[in-house]
Amino acid sequence: MSEQDRAQIVREIQRLEKRIIIAQVLGIRPRRADLRLLLQASLKQDIDNITDIQMLGRNYYQVEFELEWMVPILLEKKTVAIKGGWVFFHKWTHNFSANQVLHDLDSYHTCVAVFPNLRKEWVPFVHLIASTIGIVLETYDKPRQNNDKYMGAISTKLLISKSTILPANILLPNLLDSRQESYSQRILYRGLPNQCFRCFGFGHLAKNCPKFNKDTDKHVPNTTIVPAQV
Repeated sequence: MSEQDRAQIVREIQRLEKRIIIAQVLGIRPRRADLRLLLQASLKQDIDNITDIQMLGRNYYQVEFELEWMVPILLEKKTVAIKGGWVFFHKWTHNFSANQVLHDLDSYHTCVAVFPNLRKEWVPFVHLIASTIGIVLETYDKPRQNNDKYMGAISTKLLISKSTILPANILLPNLLDSRQESYSQRILYRGLPNQCFRCFGFGHLAKNCPKFNKDTDKHVPNTTIVPAQV
């Protein structure tokens, strides 16, 4: 290969680096056309600005933009929410392989967090409560399990990291009377693999819980405190 050919290839790669980004989609598995519409709605961009989308496997997509300034903005933004899921952006390289990426779907889980008997004054702020636990993908008026005994409870679909320790309770201030003490809101989780029902973390079972005190046979559940300013 001549030096002229090498230089031309380098220029082409540099041109593509300014227009192409890797999108990792979590929570859903959209088709190319669907992802185009979802990104258009989330980024508030003209659909013609997205010139091409290619599926790379393992929920990775190669997205090409007409406008060069979109790529650095998205790399700085890192993530955007789309309907039913979440998109993580990564820098494109000409030799990118989805099978060689370490930060893939195995690092995350989706689950449903249920808030039984949530006080009415907190219902409009359930997104705020859930965002202290993970990335909120969707909010439901009712859990999706028809046979759930907590039917009628507010719930949210969350994206959480494997390293997340899930709180069993969240301490909420009294919105109707600031002079009253805060109260503890119970949280239940659905759809977690190997969930520990002692600490509500996952990746281990209750009998192997690292936070459980075997000597006293007691365990103080994780509690997250939500600030009074909502």
